[in-house]
Amino acid sequence: MILLDSARAVISRGGLRIEVAPERLRRSAVTTSETRPAQAKSATVTFSVEGGEGNELNLIGMRTTDALRKLEEFLDTAFLTNRAEVRIVHGIGSGALRKAVAEYLVTSPYCASFRGAEPHHGGAGATIVQMNL
Repeated sequence: MILLDSARAVISRGGLRIEVAPERLRRSAVTTSETRPAQAKSATVTFSVEGGEGNELNLIGMRTTDALRKLEEFLDTAFLTNRAEVRIVHGIGSGALRKAVAEYLVTSPYCASFRGAEPHHGGAGATIVQMNL
């Protein structure tokens, strides 16, 4: 854990800094000192996912700034839960949301690669992201 205050918690995993809401963190089970050597004391952070967003995020109808905030949270969760591939549904519309999602994914440390979805999985209205696990 790097930082914990009432508004946010910043943790580090695999060289990445991840910011989450403190209420999404929970304390791990406490071990007794009899089963744990004194020199091996360390803090453990466990992340629990509530709501089960699964492998898909629907951004249809959202403003770009709100959609990118949701996308960042979704990718944080997908990374922390070791999801290899996720789908972002942004719709077709004017293409502004699809463009913003693509620009965000290019800079995201969570994204190994991304592509447009196959026609039967949303076509131009969805993006498939391969996570950088």
